[in-house]
Amino acid sequence: MLVTTDLPIREIATRLGYAYADSFIKLFKKWVAMSPSVYRWRKRGSNFNEK
Repeated sequence: MLVTTDLPIREIATRLGYAYADSFIKLFKKWVAMSPSVYRWRKRGSNFNEK
């Protein structure tokens, strides 16, 4: 969802069942070694802000 949608990270966390987005962000950083926003930016490459 981080790469394929424009949903806010907090909304993605909620849809994944996290009561608190901060918990999702913390665990994501632990698992992937970067924040969800950086992951999204890197995976989208130069098309991050393009539609």
